[in-house]
Amino acid sequence: MAEHGERGGAGRASNAAERWGVRRASVVSLPLVWLFAGLLARVLAGLLAVALIWAPGGVAPAAANPAVEPCPLTSPEHTARLVAPAVAEHGGTAVATASVGTPLPVAVALEGPPLPSGVFPVVNIDGAVGPDGGRVSSTTGYPESEVRFSAPGRYELDVTVTLVARSSCGGAKARTVMERRVAVQVAP
Repeated sequence: MAEHGERGGAGRASNAAERWGVRRASVVSLPLVWLFAGLLARVLAGLLAVALIWAPGGVAPAAANPAVEPCPLTSPEHTARLVAPAVAEHGGTAVATASVGTPLPVAVALEGPPLPSGVFPVVNIDGAVGPDGGRVSSTTGYPESEVRFSAPGRYELDVTVTLVARSSCGGAKARTVMERRVAVQVAP
């Protein structure tokens, strides 16, 4: 009998809720509530962190703290030099030699202390001057790259080495440690 009474009471409550237009909570809406609560908690935690950093007497940003080691990109300790191609003096000008279609190796070396984690060298080679119709294609890397020429003649290449530091926040800093123009005489 008690079982019958419980069912009857639940049935009456359900009928009353339907009469007054009250609906039961949807199963789908509960995960959405938790998702919204999680997002709100993350936003509030971020705002609290910013407030703690910039509040008077709070934690100072790393840039304003003199005890923090300077960024490796702002120190003049690192330099780079061109190792290859070997250049020969031709009439007072240093000129490398190459052939059409044959790769010309270009190698650079960094000088200074070992690079810290997150800092890496980037080599860029651009054809600055060349004969009409001549094209320069390069495959760059560190420490070795290679350049190919499509036509004979005299070319000038701009070789640049840049140190790039990527932070965990997605930002990046860069400092050029070598810029050099290399003349290349390309034979057929």
